[in-house]
Amino acid sequence: MTDLHDRIYDELTSQITTLEGGALLHHPDGSARSTTEVEQSLSALHADRELLKEHWQITPGAAGLASENPPQTASCGNPQPRPHVLGLGAKYSVPVTG
Repeated sequence: MTDLHDRIYDELTSQITTLEGGALLHHPDGSARSTTEVEQSLSALHADRELLKEHWQITPGAAGLASENPPQTASCGNPQPRPHVLGLGAKYSVPVTG
């Protein structure tokens, strides 16, 4: 099973690469996307990828069962996966289980 963080990162990177490569320059209805729309989409994707990275830095849990001592996010010390990461998974249609 691939880690949720890896799958979200891959999805974000794929969308960024697609937009930067000039694809998806049209809306589903066929109308052209403006440069501003593309830039806004890229900006949002980059921001979401940075948010993911912030909540991906994992420190190992203390000795014992993983269910009792789950890995924690280094940036805030909270257990994984963080609500931020789960929200990104939902936003980009990446299932929690892989």
